[in-house]
Amino acid sequence: MVFENVKKFREALSKYAIERGCQLDKIHNDQRRVKVKCKANGCPWILYASKDFKSSDFIIKTYNPRHKCYRTNTNTMCNSKFLAKYYKSRIVSQPCKKGWEIQDLVRTDMGLYVGKFVCLKARKMVLKKIMGDHVAEFSRIYDYRDMFLESNPESTCVVKVTNCDDGKKLFHSFYICFSALKKGFIEGCRKCIGLDGCFLKGISKGQLLVAIVKDGNNQMFPIAWAVVGTESRETWTWFLRILKSDLDINDEGERLTIISDMQKGLYLAVQELLPKCEHRMCARHILANWSKNWKGVEERKRFWACARSTFEAELRKNLDKLAQLGKDISNDLVNFNPNRWSKAQFRTSLKCDSVDNNMAESFNAWVLGARHKTIISMLEEIRKKVMNRFTKVITFVNSWTHDISPMAMLVLNTNVKKSMRVEISWNGDIGYEVKDSPYIHVVNLIQGTCTCRSWGLKGIPCAHAIAAIHHDEANLLESVCKWYKKETYLKAYKHFLQPVTNMKMWPKTLNPKVEPPPVRKMPGRPGKKRKKELGEVPSSGKLPKRGKTMSCSACKSKGHNIRTCPNKPPATSQGIATSQASASSKRSGKQKSHPTQAVQQSQSSEPSQAIVQSDNGNRKGANNAFKRPKVVGHGVFVSKDGFICAEQGRSISKVIKSGAQEKLISSAIVTGDLGYVPSKGLK
Repeated sequence: MVFENVKKFREALSKYAIERGCQLDKIHNDQRRVKVKCKANGCPWILYASKDFKSSDFIIKTYNPRHKCYRTNTNTMCNSKFLAKYYKSRIVSQPCKKGWEIQDLVRTDMGLYVGKFVCLKARKMVLKKIMGDHVAEFSRIYDYRDMFLESNPESTCVVKVTNCDDGKKLFHSFYICFSALKKGFIEGCRKCIGLDGCFLKGISKGQLLVAIVKDGNNQMFPIAWAVVGTESRETWTWFLRILKSDLDINDEGERLTIISDMQKGLYLAVQELLPKCEHRMCARHILANWSKNWKGVEERKRFWACARSTFEAELRKNLDKLAQLGKDISNDLVNFNPNRWSKAQFRTSLKCDSVDNNMAESFNAWVLGARHKTIISMLEEIRKKVMNRFTKVITFVNSWTHDISPMAMLVLNTNVKKSMRVEISWNGDIGYEVKDSPYIHVVNLIQGTCTCRSWGLKGIPCAHAIAAIHHDEANLLESVCKWYKKETYLKAYKHFLQPVTNMKMWPKTLNPKVEPPPVRKMPGRPGKKRKKELGEVPSSGKLPKRGKTMSCSACKSKGHNIRTCPNKPPATSQGIATSQASASSKRSGKQKSHPTQAVQQSQSSEPSQAIVQSDNGNRKGANNAFKRPKVVGHGVFVSKDGFICAEQGRSISKVIKSGAQEKLISSAIVTGDLGYVPSKGLK
């Protein structure tokens, strides 16, 4: 059998050993020759191959195919390098695959057990190859900008660098906004923008700033994104200034709504550049901060009832219900300013009633795999994902059963069912009085308003408006806002992103090379999951004990455990003989005296030896067996004839007085009756 080179031969040898399930011992393994035999005792299998210097091929010279051994479930040849090549396609398609998942694949496909860290190393090797060259991509960031603008004219791409003292240019930030996305936002989306930032997982740590809106089906529609070092007022101001210019916002945001988290730098940037916009705060982040002092399931339910209240009277009613759960609980919530998180205080002109920033959070999760890559590879993957999503919209629109979006139709059908339970009265003109206990609302079909404000907030008729429309025998679908119509929806997606060639196709240019930002090596293993806020329930695994009331096993009361029990009896100092005798009696059934018991009995008024019992903690079975006490000192021994010795029987013993004579002598030549027989050393 002939192989092209030694590398191909070794690959075939590893594959054979893993499929056969045998361990091989390499006797010779170099570029000229490879000799291996089976590791099992008495197994005659052997193979020898060497290089043919005439043809440079690798030829098998000696081979005994007979085995006398059995299969094993471990194999040293099934290492990280082999797994990286064997499972490359699976890891590339699923870059977030866990180590234990790869372990299960190996066990299922090959019948072998491999360690978790071998699997993690194999995944790391694959991802490192596909992530791209970190330094090379930053050095050609200007070339990427030029190619991007060439293929997508009228788009915006900004590279910001820092000029160093040595003449080098250090990467600072990168902004990108496609012309198709700008036009789609202006023509087919509501003017309610969600802003958020997420961490990058690659070599150079940084953050991805995004601006997202909702389309006619309440799905995410990205507008622009940027790569920055940190999320601060400076970076958000830079991002919003370019975004404001791209979207032709010239009225200081008077007809615009911004939804964000409670990031201080973002808040200050919005106040500076868009002072007249409606700035909503994500209700989920408000809840996370408020619930630090007010925890509980009922408290969360009442909070969301307040956040989703659409008119003032309903908000006051829900705040009163919340106040019944604790003193100052509602005042603490109102301190967060309901104008930023409650529907009752939102504007009705934008037809968007979102109280959270889930659309931006969804985009961050959608591009999670790309966030592990280097900068150009990441930006290209995000572009491809957005481009492919646009192509799927045409097929999706063809599945619509009505002229309005499926989401709007779902809300409309829900409100139709609710309208069957209301009582309606007509004034004979254009006014309708709708009783929805305990409130009575007024509907005006000409102005398209209802005093519950739900119709104005969302743009879809509420239950009270639907009852009036049915009474007027008007077309219900015509009362739905234009933003949910198929025609408007297609306007948002009628412009397309144009493809871009990869880095190997780019021509050489005179653009300056950009240095990557300094790599910050963080301590420990990098985290992969977002840290849960207080009160968030984990998706799987053991539930946390936060908020659970502790109970004491000593006094059986609530609020503390046995360690901090106020009724716990104080620890009494007992002699060694008592503690050891009781422990020995528990173990053997009869009490035994300790060798130092006589010493302790001979000490009358002199200082007694100090005993400190070791704290065994709360380990299971910690107190079941005898534990040797920790001896601090034996104290001072005084005999009848005047002999005084400190720390008698220990290596640090010292004779203080030897009877009649005052001369200090060694403790080793004491002749008095000590009443103590040492277990070790001099007898």
